[in-house]
Amino acid sequence: MVLRVFPDKILQCRAVVNDFSFNPPIPPSAQHKDMYAPKYHKDDGNWDATKQLDPLAPQIPSTEDGGWDGQPTYRKDGY
Repeated sequence: MVLRVFPDKILQCRAVVNDFSFNPPIPPSAQHKDMYAPKYHKDDGNWDATKQLDPLAPQIPSTEDGGWDGQPTYRKDGY
């Protein structure tokens, strides 16, 4: 989907992608000999899904745990 934004309107467009294109080769890094290490990674080169999170920031509780200021936020099962 492509959104074209104008001062007076927003158009939704459909992008056409080449079916025969491919990704360019990925340069090597020290952790991974055949590709760059992930942006957020541990010292061993594996992904670290929590690296970008601020451990000091307050966590938003799920709706089952009371939500944020009593308002619904999200469900633990993802729906």
